[in-house]
Amino acid sequence: MSRFDLTQDELTHLLGIEKKLVRWDALTLPEKGQNESEHVEAVYGSEKFLLDIYFARKNPRKYKYQLRMWNSTLLLRLDVEGELHSNPTGEPLPRSHLHRYFQGSRISIAEEVSPHDFPAISDPVQTLEDFMRFCNIESPPIQRGLG
Repeated sequence: MSRFDLTQDELTHLLGIEKKLVRWDALTLPEKGQNESEHVEAVYGSEKFLLDIYFARKNPRKYKYQLRMWNSTLLLRLDVEGELHSNPTGEPLPRSHLHRYFQGSRISIAEEVSPHDFPAISDPVQTLEDFMRFCNIESPPIQRGLG
């Protein structure tokens, strides 16, 4: 996989630009244990991204949303009810946390989820809408999957 280093200014620019899903029909959340990747593009520009959606098979409260560049460089990842781990500084993280790309660290630094940005973390549909808003992606209607 091709990767490259972004500066913090480039990251701020990429997160700030308006984005839209390439396929604009209703978005259906995947079933337990399944992954979905949606193609995303800049509204005004040529930047391309992927929005990844994952739901755990065994724990129905565990899910992950992430935004990455077309070349697989991870920009943001929201882990809900994820595994316990720590930042490189040794600081323990709660099960729900947000990883941000940080120049030189390859997204290994995470922070506690802000209730201001993600007020309904236990609701995967609302949280996906919030994550898309956080990433500046226009959101189509979102439907729960069958699983």
